[in-house]
Amino acid sequence: MTEPDQAGQAEENKPGLVRWLGYSGLLPFIIAAVLSLFGIARALEFFLAYSAMILAFMAGACWGVGQGYHQRLGYWLPGVSIAVFLWGLAAWVLVAIIGSEFTLIALVAGYLVLYLMELQPLFREVYSPVYRRLRRHLTLVVVVVHLLLIGVAEISQ
Repeated sequence: MTEPDQAGQAEENKPGLVRWLGYSGLLPFIIAAVLSLFGIARALEFFLAYSAMILAFMAGACWGVGQGYHQRLGYWLPGVSIAVFLWGLAAWVLVAIIGSEFTLIALVAGYLVLYLMELQPLFREVYSPVYRRLRRHLTLVVVVVHLLLIGVAEISQ
C-alpha cells in the first residue's frame, strides 16, 4: 500500500467532525417529516424553512469552490451556485404564495442541481472521495424525504 493510500484509508476509517455534522444535519429533516406525517402543527413549515436554509448554505459552499477556480472555469459555476442560493431563499417566500407541495418540488430541484454541479470535474478534484460519498448519501436522504412528503401531499388531496 502506498503512502497516499494509507492516508486515504485513515481518513475513511475515522468518523470525523464533518461526517458527524453532516449526518446530524439530517435529523431536523427526518424529525420534521415524521411530525408532519402525524399532522403536528407547523412541522411542515419548519421542514420547508430548514430545507431552504440548508439548500442556501450548500449553494454558498459550492459558490466558494467555484469562486476560487473561476479563472479556469469561467463564471458559470459561481453563477449557478448564486442562482441555487437565491432559489433556496425564494423557497421561504414560495411557501406563502404557492403552497408547500410546489415548494417541496422546487427544493428537490435545487438539491438535484447542486448534486449535478458537484459531479463536475472541479469538485472531484477539490472534494475528497470520503466527502463526495458523504454528500451523495446526504443528498439522497434529503431528496427521498422531500419526495415522501410530496407523495403524502398527493395522497391526501
